[in-house]
Formats: sequence, structure tokens, C-alpha cells
Amino acid sequence: MRFLAKGKLLDIGCGYGFFLNIAQKFNWNVSGVELSRLASEYARRSYQLDIFNGEAEDADYSEHSFNVITFWDVLEHVFNPAAFLNSVHRILKREGLIAFSVPNIDSLVARLYKGKWWTLRPEQHLWHFSPQTLNRLLYEQRFKPLLIAKSPLSGPGFTRVDNIVVLARPIS
Repeated sequence: MRFLAKGKLLDIGCGYGFFLNIAQKFNWNVSGVELSRLASEYARRSYQLDIFNGEAEDADYSEHSFNVITFWDVLEHVFNPAAFLNSVHRILKREGLIAFSVPNIDSLVARLYKGKWWTLRPEQHLWHFSPQTLNRLLYEQRFKPLLIAKSPLSGPGFTRVDNIVVLARPIS
């Protein structure tokens, strides 16, 4: 599997811009979307980043304008994950890549802690995903999963034993 080493990258839920700052140093042309005014202003001021303050769907990006779109620990917060992924699909290049993470409701940690699992916060986390439900959601929104890595101690999400890291491409 070959991945791009440069191009246009959008990070949705970019926070204070730390990830985008590093990507920019590796010659990515970066943009971000962030709900928090404080965080987006910090990212602009500290790293001179192009940050849209608001919802990704309101940013009005052109169709097929990004090579890579990331959203780390964001999908569980959005009101409508299917609509969100549909809008991501619209602005992602046909040969582009999405990379994201979500808490794993099917993890050993979630099963051990049950109702006391840290991510069961209905005021913040509107959705909970397992590898199976993510796979289905991705295919329904015209994405082909390339990697759905779950911990413990495997794949790119190995530091979070209750997390899923996903890489996917759009299906035309």
C-alpha cells in the first residue's frame, strides 16, 4: 500500500494546530477546521495556519480539493456521522485518503468498565463505534477501508487500548 508524502491536507477538529504544524513542516499544504474560537485563533497566531472556525460542512471547500482529510477523535461528536462522511467524500480527491480515530465500544477496556467506561458521556459522545459498525458506515458512505486497527498493542493506535484508527479511500 502506497501513501502520499505531500499534497493538500485538511484536519477537521484541528484544535490548537499541533498536528497541522508538524504536517506543514513536512511540506504538506495544510488547512484546518475547528469549532473552538480560542483554539483556532491560537493555531493561526502561533503557526500561521489557515483555520476555519466553525463546522466542516460550513467551510465551503471546493469538490475534490484535498488529498488527505484527517479527523482524530471527532466522528463520535458529530450529530450525523453519515452526513459528515458524505461531506468529507465530496471534498476529498478521488484518489485521496481519510485517516481518523474513534473510541472502540468493543474494546476490552470498554467491556471491563461497562457503564463506567470513560467515553460514555452522552453530552459529548453522541455515537459509539466498533470495528464492524465503522466498516459498515464507511461502505455506506462510499469509502473502502484500507486499515481498521484496534488495540491493544497493535497498529498505529497502540498507545490507546480502547481506540480504533482507520485509513480509507473513496469509492467512486
